[in-house]
Amino acid sequence: MKNTFYREYELTKDLPELPSGSLIKWDRWKEMYTDTGETFGLSEPEVKLKYSKDFVDSKPEWFVPVGKPSEFYPKFPSQSEFFDDSDGHCYLGETRHNDMCRTCQLINKIDGTEELKKAVYEVYKKKYEDKFLK
Repeated sequence: MKNTFYREYELTKDLPELPSGSLIKWDRWKEMYTDTGETFGLSEPEVKLKYSKDFVDSKPEWFVPVGKPSEFYPKFPSQSEFFDDSDGHCYLGETRHNDMCRTCQLINKIDGTEELKKAVYEVYKKKYEDKFLK
């Protein structure tokens, strides 16, 4: 299924990099499955292998899912959640959260800057003219 994924898989095949029974974990920063998963700090451990979600999905005989499935693409938030003053995802066309927020991570991959600038400009221009020039 395109919209679901598992954060961990158990390897069922011996590979040169890892033996069977090893876990590979989702690394949200690289958007790949790796033997190390997400790491924090200045000295990242050496990654022995990394696989895309598509590769893992295409080899069910190599990988057994571990745990519960998650949403790969979360539902888009409601307008009130999107623009919420205290914890919304967007403020003046820029995302407010860091890449730990999956929704903001995906929004930042959408190239709609010119469309957004044009739409915001037109709204402000209309409001300005209606209020001050008519």
